[in-house]
Amino acid sequence: MPPGPVALILLLVSCVATGCGEVKRLEWPVVGWVMPPANDDGADDDDDDDDDDVGTFEVHAVLSVEAGPAEGEWTLTFDNADRTARLGLAVHSAGRLPLGAALDELDATIRVGAARRPGRASLEISDTEGLVYVVLLDAVKAREPNSAGFVGFGDRLAKENNGAYRTTFRTAKYDTDDGLVEVEPGERRKLQLGGRTYSVVLADAYTNKLRAGRATPKCGMPTAVVAMELLWTRDDAEGELAALESDPSPLASCGD
Repeated sequence: MPPGPVALILLLVSCVATGCGEVKRLEWPVVGWVMPPANDDGADDDDDDDDDDVGTFEVHAVLSVEAGPAEGEWTLTFDNADRTARLGLAVHSAGRLPLGAALDELDATIRVGAARRPGRASLEISDTEGLVYVVLLDAVKAREPNSAGFVGFGDRLAKENNGAYRTTFRTAKYDTDDGLVEVEPGERRKLQLGGRTYSVVLADAYTNKLRAGRATPKCGMPTAVVAMELLWTRDDAEGELAALESDPSPLASCGD
């Protein structure tokens, strides 16, 4: 029997308050140092509380890329600025993107953002014409100029209580050559950005707001998060995009 009018009204009110439908979040991409730079190699150590965090880092070098034992796992190696040491990054591509074909032997500028916790560094690789590969794990960085400044939050999808906070899952809107394009978490789409075709994988997008009547806990929470990958596909060489299985990274909780 179909629901009556009262039930439909209650369902509509619930959807407005909390969001309806399941959000297909993905595991986050992971970037971590396997051969980290010394502080005099171009790293800006701005976090004295984490000995494993070398801070932000930038270098111009030729990349070497090797596939790991599991799908989506890659090792990126390159020289430091004065060519006296090899450096290495381990990358887990949540979108299973073909990093070997795109990045191997690429003469590139590599920028690694400071990790707030292990495996959560951001990564930006570009050539002389623009971005080639981006891992973005922080919505604040999405608004920085000369970086991934083409993405912002879109519609609200669902809400849930998360400790002292209320988490609102969102879509992301990309400012493409064809206008604004909205992408939901769990989607992989091809977009035109600056004359190039990119594969964009949105793993997660959400905002956090302190719940009514709750004191701000000492642990703190990011107010906004975008977890995504972006890869230049070079003449559409990637072909058709396979569906991605939902295997979300757990949400951080604070102030239970």
